[in-house]
Amino acid sequence: MPLTESDLQPHLDRRRPGQNSLTTPRCEKDQVVIQSGTEGGKTLGTPICCVVENENVYKKDYSKFNQIPRPGHADYTYMLKYGTKASSGGGRSSARETIGRVCAGAIAEKYLSENFGTKFISWVDSVSDVSIPPEDKPGLLNELSEHDRQEIDRRGTFIVLQNEDKRAYIDYQSVLRDQQGKEIKQLDQTANEIYQQIEEEKFLCEDQGEIYKFEEIINIRCPHPATAVKMIEKIKEAKGKNDSVGGIATGMIVNCPKGLGEPCFEKFEALLGMAMLSLPATKGFEFGSGFEGTKLFGSAHNDLFSSCSEEEIKHEKISTEIKSKNPYLETKTNNAGGTLGGITNGNIIYFRVAVKPVSSISVEQQTCDFKGESKILEAKGRHDPCVLARIVPIIEAMSSLVTMDCTLQQLARKASSEVYLEDWF
Repeated sequence: MPLTESDLQPHLDRRRPGQNSLTTPRCEKDQVVIQSGTEGGKTLGTPICCVVENENVYKKDYSKFNQIPRPGHADYTYMLKYGTKASSGGGRSSARETIGRVCAGAIAEKYLSENFGTKFISWVDSVSDVSIPPEDKPGLLNELSEHDRQEIDRRGTFIVLQNEDKRAYIDYQSVLRDQQGKEIKQLDQTANEIYQQIEEEKFLCEDQGEIYKFEEIINIRCPHPATAVKMIEKIKEAKGKNDSVGGIATGMIVNCPKGLGEPCFEKFEALLGMAMLSLPATKGFEFGSGFEGTKLFGSAHNDLFSSCSEEEIKHEKISTEIKSKNPYLETKTNNAGGTLGGITNGNIIYFRVAVKPVSSISVEQQTCDFKGESKILEAKGRHDPCVLARIVPIIEAMSSLVTMDCTLQQLARKASSEVYLEDWF
């Protein structure tokens, strides 16, 4: 399979720290180098080794944690389990380990995209108590399934303006919004024209006699502009208090191969849930209709079947003869979330992941050291006030890895069954 660093780097760029004021000030380029497993831009079939160097490391930031376990971190449990822990950060529990997941996920996604047209998309659904309105979520889910992650990044990118102690925001449609996300006015320039003026340091925005100057560009990765602005304000509020906030991210898999997942213990959503809950800071997983689905009657929750249209049959490359023997069906709704009995049915797979507030905060906390003696801890260092925007590409990566594993398993089963039938019948 063709594979170079250019296939991996865009994924790492979306994950890396130091992207804007809403992330950690630690600035890492996260430049990837493929050291082995490829030759001449193609995979060899051997293990692929990728290296990403840490270039902006301050080990002294962690010195006091050698004696005091950080609340919310794995320091204490690592000491319980191993009798020791990493002295410079979280070690294996550090979010830096997700670089490897993103690299592997990019390779899996490339294969699935080229062979099945599969897309992996994620976005920020809520930050703290700020959430996309429930009435807008179903339409947004269907709309975004027709796009790719670049569209979500485009919708979630804002030009931040400052006027003394007041901020304003310009969204992807050149709408000027206040700090509550409400529309002020439609600007005459396109977003591209505004970006060009910013690069040339010529941009100023005037509203009712007030002049707003360019401050920065922020990508919150929420595709609902009015909500996204309120999310940015909520994170800025937490950062101003040296605190942090959590939230929820939505994940979606489009054009997932059918028949993935195993009965009982390796159902597709079970593997997906395990993958998501293996990520740092995750605290919950919801699949399909999730907890809201429990409020419905069974008659409303059941996804009723109908026959695929001829156009869909052609798209799936299903012959009429095969269809008559083993009909391909579709469902009118998708409360199940894309699986039945833990096996993918071809529908869009959608799920949500709960992410806790970042544990490392620069607020004094009354805690104790490893000896049980009372201590006051204030975590000095460079930490994210919220990791939601950065966890989006990691959720996409883990989704692609689970799908890739299940796809290879299903392809092996299909191939072995064909050999068996040819040899013995």
